[in-house]
Amino acid sequence: MNMKPWREVIAPHKDVLQGTFRQSEFAADITAVHSGKATKEYQDAESFFERTYITEGMRLLLISVVSRLNGKGGERRCRYSGRAQGLDCPITCTARRVRIATGIQSAIPLKSVQHKSQGNIDMHPTKNDLPIEKRAALALLLNASLADLIDLGLQAKQSHWNVKGPTFIALHELFDSIAEVVGEFVDDVAERIVALGGIAEGTIGIVSKRTKLASYPVNITSGKDHVEALSTALATVGKSVRSDIAKATDLGDVDSADLLTGISRSIDKNLWFVEAHLQGDK
Repeated sequence: MNMKPWREVIAPHKDVLQGTFRQSEFAADITAVHSGKATKEYQDAESFFERTYITEGMRLLLISVVSRLNGKGGERRCRYSGRAQGLDCPITCTARRVRIATGIQSAIPLKSVQHKSQGNIDMHPTKNDLPIEKRAALALLLNASLADLIDLGLQAKQSHWNVKGPTFIALHELFDSIAEVVGEFVDDVAERIVALGGIAEGTIGIVSKRTKLASYPVNITSGKDHVEALSTALATVGKSVRSDIAKATDLGDVDSADLLTGISRSIDKNLWFVEAHLQGDK
């Protein structure tokens, strides 16, 4: 079997093509991030996490940091610093942990920790028996789903208001029913976040930064175009929610996993309803 050269399969970054690539990029200066002088892909938390693959080890690391930043580290002694695991600089202990585990000063885990420590991770006290670090991770997970669902509801309304053509009534009513169902899911997810002690983050500003949905085209009118656009949005949310079911299960929260399972099932059903309008002529 003839295989294509890798350069024909993926496009290398400009710095690689120009010969200006530096291996030090893998160990970028975290001081620049702290001082606000780093490039956007490192400085901006949203951009950073978009470009960074969170490994299982890094995920557990971030969960541990969230726990310490919320003062739930207990009086256990850090195996590296000998200090109590509390609010006394979790990044310092993390840096040593990364060096010992890998033999190098890796910047990616450190930047992940810094961005996460600067984010909104406030958790309210609750008698819920899920550990604080898992509840914090679940709040982050569910807030990401919340942003997608809010955006999906708005896109369904956009299609409901603007669709035209011979199938107007059928699609007008279908799109409205989808917006109504998604609106209920938005409430369910937001209330689950708060029940876990988290803060439901549903402002337009936050949603616009976090949503994984493509921008809805505002200049389309035909039923076919709206069906294509909304079905794409439904499929995107369905894929994301299915992934979140597994993550919630791994965190030991069967209730959130069950909630997301119900959402996934309904999203798939509505995707079927919408896509059926593209399949009738085949």
